[in-house]
Amino acid sequence: MEKRIETSLNVPWSCVESLLGDLDEWIIDIKDINNIIYEKYTGVNNENVLSNLLKMSDMVLPERMHIRVPHIEKFNTPDDVEKSIEWLKDTLQIEPEVFTYYVFSHTTKKTKGNPKT
Repeated sequence: MEKRIETSLNVPWSCVESLLGDLDEWIIDIKDINNIIYEKYTGVNNENVLSNLLKMSDMVLPERMHIRVPHIEKFNTPDDVEKSIEWLKDTLQIEPEVFTYYVFSHTTKKTKGNPKT
């Protein structure tokens, strides 16, 4: 049975290192390579993400790292996404998956006389 993890990699290296020999696939959602965009979206910097990716590139085969780069409306532009893609290709020799985060809003309309709405 294959073992996978889905992660942002925004953890100390010791957390990643302890799993290196146990996992068959790493699904990594990097948000954005640009620290300003990353921090604006997540509230924390991406130093661990980038550092862990670089360390992993020496220890994990590229085909075992499935890296995802989202377009996040109001946070990064198509140009920002392209910069992340280029960095991943140039630095890690990995072709990432690109996708769009969709934000759905849910509003509840209260109906008179119905306490559940």
